[in-house]
Amino acid sequence: MVLVVNSFSISERFRASAMTLCGLVMAFTPPALWFAWTSGLFVGFLIAGFAAGALYCWLATFEEEIDVNKAMHTPLDHPEISDEALEGIRTLGPFTCHQSSLPNSPYQRRLAQVRKLLPK
Repeated sequence: MVLVVNSFSISERFRASAMTLCGLVMAFTPPALWFAWTSGLFVGFLIAGFAAGALYCWLATFEEEIDVNKAMHTPLDHPEISDEALEGIRTLGPFTCHQSSLPNSPYQRRLAQVRKLLPK
């Protein structure tokens, strides 16, 4: 039985959490193997890493399929930029300035000019 809370099933939450935990175990397996000081620890870490990988793959089989047609979206319409606006942007100069957060920096002034040139 699956309990659904706010259209998010508890079993899905558990699956996602378990996959995250397995991913962390797999990520820490190589350093753990490197720092294992006995052969028993080495084998234990190795088995834990492989078990986490196997559990991760098994849990991944329960993931809901994505409906590609539903997930597709229409591409955004980009505004046309006139040749005059492009020429104006080109003549502004480089947009590199390390003090870009200052209100009257060269970067902010150039950015304001670009905003004026672009269509709304």
